[in-house]
Amino acid sequence: MITSVIVFLLVLGLLVVVHELGHFLVAKFFRVGVDEFGIGFPPRIGGIRFGKTLYSVNWIPIGGFVKIKGVVGGDQMNDDSGKALGDAQEDDNFSQKPIWQRFLILFAGIAMNIGLAGVLLSVGFMIGLPSSLESLPVGASVSNEEVIAIDFSDNSTAQQEGLLVGDILRVIDGRTIKSGDDLQGVFHDVSDEDVVTVTLERSVDELIEIQVPVQNLGEGQYGIGVYYAESGIAKLPWYRAIYEGPRLALNLTEAVLLGLADTMMDVFNGNAQESSVAGPVGIASLTHQATQLGVVYVLQFAALLSVNLAIFNLLPIPALDGGRIAFVGYELIFRKPINQKVEAIVHNIGFLLLLLLILAVTIKDVFSFF
Repeated sequence: MITSVIVFLLVLGLLVVVHELGHFLVAKFFRVGVDEFGIGFPPRIGGIRFGKTLYSVNWIPIGGFVKIKGVVGGDQMNDDSGKALGDAQEDDNFSQKPIWQRFLILFAGIAMNIGLAGVLLSVGFMIGLPSSLESLPVGASVSNEEVIAIDFSDNSTAQQEGLLVGDILRVIDGRTIKSGDDLQGVFHDVSDEDVVTVTLERSVDELIEIQVPVQNLGEGQYGIGVYYAESGIAKLPWYRAIYEGPRLALNLTEAVLLGLADTMMDVFNGNAQESSVAGPVGIASLTHQATQLGVVYVLQFAALLSVNLAIFNLLPIPALDGGRIAFVGYELIFRKPINQKVEAIVHNIGFLLLLLLILAVTIKDVFSFF
């Protein structure tokens, strides 16, 4: 458990620091003043000042932050005494830069998270990354093939006897299952009066044996009513891995965006399902599961989490990067900026609502364990 906590803090810290590093580097490139780049959150342990920027280390070991001169809303526009940072008319003030530069500074954190996902997946492919056998990269060598339950047919006997989505089918009636052909081969010479013994793996080193009646699936086919996916550990040479990692990261980004769009459509159509949003407790639980499986699973989980963090920050919600980008977009369309006091109020209200959302999701995650 201690190892999982450390991994959770390292993963979350890496994702947030890399995100903030994106803002920092692009702001520096466009000569925008950066008052502080912090690792962790205050209270401050200490720091070193280079030029006009304070590089600090802080006591709360979750992520980090960057204070960019002239960014409206929240702590980013104030110094330790609560006074506004700098003169809004100074050349190194964020508000004085062209719209396209401000957009790139705000978008840089999102881009860095997607880039980080690509790097993590590239490293994963070099080590050996869990992958679907249906969409293997060119040149991949595969090991540890397995068949995973992903859904069930109507009145599935397997589901009735306790098989769950995510269970790995290891052995059926003494036959080792490593592929869909193995699974289908079990049911060539059976009838719906037979019962098969299924050995499944639910978590690391947890094997469960259940008795499952065979059912008639129609059209002369028999089985136990399981929809499955074939997966394995795909390993690539380094020169392929550095290409396939970013490509997979972009595919994941597209999938998350499409999933978000589908969720929003369900909400508008009144078909919203139970929320699958996870807060800090839920993410910590998932990190613990990934840690138990091994390093490459942690890399894969961190990459997926980084993509989700990027998409979340892209949403046009006040206090998030997407909300700030929306204000820049307003200025581009209407040729004038919104009053900074109004924008600051909107961002602060948005930040408060985000805190309340995180609290609500955390409470949900806690109760899900009982």
